[in-house]
Amino acid sequence: MRIVFDTNLLISAIFYGGKPLELLNLVKNGKIDVIVTPDILSEYKRSLFNFSKDEAIAAEWHSYFREFGILVQVTRKFDLCRDADDNKFLNAAYAGKADFIVSGDKDLREVQGFHIPVSTVAAFLATVKEKKT
Repeated sequence: MRIVFDTNLLISAIFYGGKPLELLNLVKNGKIDVIVTPDILSEYKRSLFNFSKDEAIAAEWHSYFREFGILVQVTRKFDLCRDADDNKFLNAAYAGKADFIVSGDKDLREVQGFHIPVSTVAAFLATVKEKKT
């Protein structure tokens, strides 16, 4: 299964745990592939640094996703999100043929007219568990 997940989920997983960490562990264990673009990688690194003030943490996770993420180039640019900056996640999902976008961002989850579902972490994890049985 291929997913795109937003930056807030990455920060939540690393610093707070819970369901976002469950999702990150599925990625780290090779159960789920995560799609990234150069723009998303840059945002991950910048946001992790801004949140932690620790360049080593930001660099470590940036390197991880460069090595293990599926790096795609944007092939089509969408303009469907209220916050135009969130369109990068739609662009990545489209280019990488994602099965889901996983996001805690209500605006992103309410996007209309996009063919790839946008799900909360909890709903996505429930879907993964259903597919196992």
